[in-house]
Amino acid sequence: AMATEAPPPRGEGEAPEDGEPEPEPVFTLTLSVKSVTPLVQPPTVPEEPEEGAEPPVEVTPPQPAVCHVAFPGESDPIESSSPVEPEADGSYFFNLERTFERVPGVDLLNQLVNEPLVVTIKVGDMELARCEVDLFPFTKGALRVGSALIETEENDDANASETRKDPSGEATEDEEDRNHHSKRHEFLPLVPIPFPVASPEGEENPEEPLPINPLLPAASIDVSITASFAFVAVDDAARGRVLTVIPHEIQNTPPSLSAFEDVNAYPFTWGFGVPLPGGIPNAVVEGGRLARRPVGDTGTSGNEGDEETRMETYITWRVDSSEFEDPDQTPNQVSKKFWLPANSVDQLREQLKGRGKTLGVEVARFPQTDPTTTPDPVFQNYHATSDVSLNELTDPGSVACAPQRAFLKAPLYGHKSCLPKPPEPPDGAKAFGDEPAVPPGSVAWAAATEPARVTFTLLMSESLLPPWAPPPPTETTVAELLPTREVVVKHEDPPEVVAAREFRAEVTRAGTSL
Repeated sequence: AMATEAPPPRGEGEAPEDGEPEPEPVFTLTLSVKSVTPLVQPPTVPEEPEEGAEPPVEVTPPQPAVCHVAFPGESDPIESSSPVEPEADGSYFFNLERTFERVPGVDLLNQLVNEPLVVTIKVGDMELARCEVDLFPFTKGALRVGSALIETEENDDANASETRKDPSGEATEDEEDRNHHSKRHEFLPLVPIPFPVASPEGEENPEEPLPINPLLPAASIDVSITASFAFVAVDDAARGRVLTVIPHEIQNTPPSLSAFEDVNAYPFTWGFGVPLPGGIPNAVVEGGRLARRPVGDTGTSGNEGDEETRMETYITWRVDSSEFEDPDQTPNQVSKKFWLPANSVDQLREQLKGRGKTLGVEVARFPQTDPTTTPDPVFQNYHATSDVSLNELTDPGSVACAPQRAFLKAPLYGHKSCLPKPPEPPDGAKAFGDEPAVPPGSVAWAAATEPARVTFTLLMSESLLPPWAPPPPTETTVAELLPTREVVVKHEDPPEVVAAREFRAEVTRAGTSL
């Protein structure tokens, strides 16, 4: 969807023509970027120098700023129409507003939880600060996300002198209420964008210090996103969850992968899938790549003094930071989030809960170029499943699960895959490297020297079962329910009675012994 104005609503009583499909509901999201607080320390104007003194350094006036916004679902960033001049205190007022149309549904919510709203402030030619707004609250029925308007109670004594009075000399009801309550905006903090920190090549000790970002620690921005209606039903807002799927790696690859020389030139990518119940799209995470790393101790190649490092081939979903301009700002792990409505959460809980219950995850290989349309004659070679127990997610209060024994095997006959399947190849098509297809019911992973296994982590935004909590105290206690009775008072006998009783006992023992 592109930024556009909302279409006029259908007239009251107007119905679609015969044969015309019912139009999908369209909600609107309104983006508002109002202003930012002072970004940098204002320059101080030097005093006029005395006669014979050096002339003062020229003061650089504050430069105009531009606001860039990356909105989920928009291919091009949104930019303020023209540079904004700073105010006297160094703040900027952008008053940037845009309206977007979106069709509510699972796809929209998946997009909102995976793509934050990113606002970048550029002052002059320098990108100075940025702010990321997490749109997760929309999955909980929120209508507004971002900076908030908060009511605060002010000091009555401080407001007493400012109370307006009517002609009779008494404060009006509206003014008294205004004195007790006021509203203030709570802006979102801005984060400085790191400047380049590498020193020039060949200079170990540069004379000039490296530049640092002059952004003030208290710099903040007034940005908000408002929805026309709630994107989720009341039940889904209360019991829905967000599942984060983080595949790590596949260990113990078969010889067909270990023998590939240049892993960076391998023309395939890898996908990891988790089936989701309730009729929603399955969780699929792409981006796996073939990689190689040294492992274990070094061995000898046969010549004295010549050591050879053993290398391990594996598949990883870690991002290769060398491909990005700013590796420090690149996430090192591929992950993806998926929104689950309430009925899917209930079905998932029933699937996982119980002794011996498992969930089948999958891995597969796809061509890097147009994976959904490019055929792979040996797709079934690397398409494998693993039945794993995820009982940890059914523990009260548990939100994470990381199985370590997810061994790969061939899918059963008639298995319904949760991963997309490439189109059928034409007759006579050859696979990459003339790799032969494995027999039906088998996979290439079976040729590995050790059982191949995939490691991954699943995270839930909230636990499937609430954490244990002590029961609430009862209105009445057990002691209060028992009937009361009189306390028995034990009276001690006088000394002469005790002495007579002991004498009789002694006589009885003596007679018994005789």
